[in-house]
Formats: sequence, C-alpha cells, structure tokens
Amino acid sequence: MAIFRFFSLSVCSFSSGVEIVLQNFNCSIRLKVAICRVRPSAQKQIANFAKARNIFDLKYVLIGFKQTRTTARELKLKVIAKRGAKNLLVDIDCKDLTIRKSTMHFKNQNRILAAAILFFAVALCLSIVGANSFQQGAPQFSDQQTFEADSVADGDSEKDFADHLTELQNRLPAGEFHVLIEKPFVVIGDQALVDVQRSSTGTVRWAIERLKLDYFSKDPSHIIDIWLFKDKASYEHHNQLLFGSQPHTPFGYYSPANRALVMNISTGGGTLVHEIVHPFMASNFPQCPAWFNEGLASLYEQSRDENGHIMGSTNWRLRGLQLAIEDNRLPQFETLCATTNREFYDGESTNYAQARYLCYFLQEQQKLVPFYHEFVKNVATDPTGYETLQQILGREDMDRFQVQWQEYVAKLRYP
Repeated sequence: MAIFRFFSLSVCSFSSGVEIVLQNFNCSIRLKVAICRVRPSAQKQIANFAKARNIFDLKYVLIGFKQTRTTARELKLKVIAKRGAKNLLVDIDCKDLTIRKSTMHFKNQNRILAAAILFFAVALCLSIVGANSFQQGAPQFSDQQTFEADSVADGDSEKDFADHLTELQNRLPAGEFHVLIEKPFVVIGDQALVDVQRSSTGTVRWAIERLKLDYFSKDPSHIIDIWLFKDKASYEHHNQLLFGSQPHTPFGYYSPANRALVMNISTGGGTLVHEIVHPFMASNFPQCPAWFNEGLASLYEQSRDENGHIMGSTNWRLRGLQLAIEDNRLPQFETLCATTNREFYDGESTNYAQARYLCYFLQEQQKLVPFYHEFVKNVATDPTGYETLQQILGREDMDRFQVQWQEYVAKLRYP
C-alpha cells in the first residue's frame, strides 16, 4: 500500500471543468479535468477513460466526506488500481482542503467538488508512474523540482511520458530544474518555477494551439524536450554537459538527433516559437524545402494573437532585407524556391529574411494558410513550391510580382 498525503489541494473552475492543484513536500501536481455534468454514468466514463489508455483498471470508493461553505474536512479517497498483474491500493487522506471560493462559479459546489475528486482518482492513477510512485523507477523529484501533468491530454500515452521522465531524471543536471509536461513536449527549465510555468503555458502551449489550428494535424512522432536555460552561462555550460558541444547560436536551436529544443530563454521567446515549428513541420510535411520551413518558422519569431490565430509581425530581419533590396542583391523567387537545403543554409545571408517576408506578404493577403495546404497537396509534382506560389498569388509574371513585393517590403517598419 502507498499513502499519498497532500497538504494542499485547490480547485479552480475553467470553461469546461476544473483545475486541481495538489502539493506535498516532494512534488506539485497540476491536473485539468473536463467535466460538464455530474451524473451516475460518471463511473462508467472513468472506467472507459482508463481502459482506452490500456494502463489501469480502477475502482474507487469515496468515504468520510464532509464540507463547509469553503472547506472540505475529513476527506478520504480510496483507489484500487490494477496494472498488469499487480493490484495497487492507494489511500488519499486529505484534511482541510481549501477551495478558492473566488474562482468557483457553480451553483452546486458540493456536486462539483465531488466530481473533481472522482476525476482526480483517474488522474492520480494515470500519473502514478510519473509522480512519486510505487517503487517502479519513476522519477523522485526533490523539493527543488516540480512535475506538472495534464491528465486528459492527447498524444503519447501516460506510460510513454512516465518512462521518458524516468530516463530524464537519470540525466537531469544538478541544481534547481523544474520539469513540466506540455504535450507533445517536456519543458525543463532552471529559472524560478513561475517563470518556467509562464514559458510553458504562455509560449509553448500558446504556439502549439495556434499552429495546430491553422497548419498541423499531427503531433511530432516522439516526445521532445524543451530545455530553457536562464542565461548565457547556463545555456553554454549545459549544452556542453548534456550534448557535448557548444551551441552554434546565442539564441537557441532544434536538435532532431537529441530530440530537443535548446534555448537561452533570457534572449526572449521568439526563437522558441520559431523552433517549435520545425518538429511539427517534420511530422506533417517532411518534404518541405528549407526556404518555406525556415520562412514560416522565422515569421513567428515575432508573433501575436488575432482572434485565436497566430500572426507574424515585422521583426529585426527587416532592415537587412531592405538594405539588400536597395543594393539589388536578392535572388528571384524561382531561384530561392529551388535552393537545396545546403544551398539555403550556406548561401545568401538574406535567405531567411526573404523567405520570412514572402510568408509575411502571403499572411497579410490571407493566402499563407491556403498556400501551406496547397503545397502539401502538390508537393509530389511541385517539390519547390514555386508553381503553387504562382497559383496562390494568381500571377504568371513573377518578375513583376517581385518588383511589387520589394516595393511593399521597403515601406514596412520595425519596430
């Protein structure tokens, strides 16, 4: 038997359910559970939830439940979970559980809290292998480390993430690191917890939701770590320690070989959003040429939200591009689109900026998302994307278009 005693539990409402935050001396677990109604079928839904993940067959018993207006007292929850041939009995003994009254917007608080507790049983069982678990090799996070899990996220299974966290714990550098799951990524940072959480939700989750809304239907095929190092010294030290080399950029990069995005987060979150694009592109459009892969990623280095959609803004690459236009140093778009990966990366220093501001122009004409989907559909017959670009623009005379595009870029301003 394993007994989890949590000294803090808070329940907060959100649009389609509740968020439960539990803490004990070793870990903090944040769980979001979706509930719309409380009804007798809840038990069946819980069983189906667990069965679909092929991890646990569980039963639960709620005992000793008393509640005042703002506090639940003498609450005990017994969970019987089965994993393989083993039966796991978990007693959750919580006293004086505080409900943040100001965030509860339901008429019947008793029913909502009860539903939250029942769904928490599922979340606990499904995350058991990842958070202070039953001597199954799961990572034991110290009081300087935090684990957060979303119990209802899609993608890799809970076991995949638990196994990944176990492996991660074995190579986590010494010091204060916070580990958060933001599927399909695991975010690891050595800033203060509140700063890592801000990057995880405000940058990583924000970008994932919007990129998937407009472009990507599939997650990366494997779990990817996002390392957020707090400053230049930490970034360089841990690159050498973890990956055996010094970084080739002061900002950050994506390493497919290490399945990692590695960031000097003190330089801002723009590079992080840029690099998030690449693993999604690899899973959804593996034939994508470098000019569009980097053009789209670079577009979102400086980004904003418009009605729930991600939009690129002008950024620091603009001035160099304008100078190249003045000096007549830009290749034609047909040449840019035809570059191989090696030619793009080793070629003109303006390649990134030209590709970015072509994407920016398409975005402003509301043609960027249609271009992406048409390019994916046509790539077998149009591997460079140039013919699809002509089609989306409705232009046969691309020389004339380039002149007009250059005039357009010359009038842009940053900041």
